[in-house]
Amino acid sequence: MRSASSASRNVTHNEPFFTGHFPDFPVMPGVLIVEAMAQTAGVLVLKTVPDRDRKLVLLVAIENARFRRPVVPGDTFAHGDEGAQAQSQRRQNGGRRHRRWPGGGGSGSHVQARGQGGNAARGSVVLTMAIHPTAIVDPLARIAESAEIGPYCILGAEVEIGPRTRLMAHVYLEGPTSVGRGQPLLPL
Repeated sequence: MRSASSASRNVTHNEPFFTGHFPDFPVMPGVLIVEAMAQTAGVLVLKTVPDRDRKLVLLVAIENARFRRPVVPGDTFAHGDEGAQAQSQRRQNGGRRHRRWPGGGGSGSHVQARGQGGNAARGSVVLTMAIHPTAIVDPLARIAESAEIGPYCILGAEVEIGPRTRLMAHVYLEGPTSVGRGQPLLPL
């Protein structure tokens, strides 16, 4: 399948991680392979966001990761999205839909890493657009992926924020509250 987003890197003997991983059999660490796949998926997500210069994409989860073969010196390590469209990833919990990470939910992307010997790894990464780190968001709050949550905002469990809605600094919402599409919200 043709990748919607891809990147590649030549893996050489000079990589600093090969010194200890492993001296007699140099293998690229799996955590670096997963990080490369997650960053490629993050670029794919950002390509679809109009104000990407003001967004931060964070890794929320890695699902069904499998390592097929080692990536070794001399490989050209390529990684990319398998062509799946980014989609909202929500989970069921006792019949209640909620996001798995405060402000999260995010986008899922099936990614794979290939070395010269074939598939090295594959899996799904779940990403989220960042909410300001000082904001406090209840995990049961429903927030559209394109919404922006500013500094020092507080959102309760029964709050729903629509797409392209922007909460400025110090907004406090509690109880059954729904804010519609494309609304800027300032503190009182």
